[in-house]
Amino acid sequence: MKVYLDTTISSYAASLKETPETRVSKKLFSLMKKKELLPYVSFVTLQELKDTKDTEKRNRLLKTLNSVSPNIIRPSKQIRLLATKYVASGIIPKKYQADALHIAAAVISGVTTIVSWNLRHMVNIFVKRKVNSINIAEGYPQVDLVTPWEIIPPEGE
Repeated sequence: MKVYLDTTISSYAASLKETPETRVSKKLFSLMKKKELLPYVSFVTLQELKDTKDTEKRNRLLKTLNSVSPNIIRPSKQIRLLATKYVASGIIPKKYQADALHIAAAVISGVTTIVSWNLRHMVNIFVKRKVNSINIAEGYPQVDLVTPWEIIPPEGE
């Protein structure tokens, strides 16, 4: 299965703190290393990671992401236009346009599962419904906006 990773996923997977979220993010990366999931990221993800001011943290984030050799989605006019529609419709606030770009990059590239810890602007039922209504109206596929919990098989299965 193809999965689009936003910046939050690498942040949790590379975190030095042990929390349930970091553990499941690391499990997600383990599945990608085994090629059970095919990771995709966009120019937005890479730019956000590169913009991390703390050099040590930035290097750790990039090393973690690069460990799964993700497919990289390049910028395009289609991505920017679709992201603009998400913002113009009020789904994603203009201030958080990068979140709209994450979603649009996945949609335009045919990656229908977006994995994120961003519960405010991405992974919630209201955003999912509105994004998918725009996608349908524009002739694009529907997407699933999920946390890592939703795509990690339960232990022992």
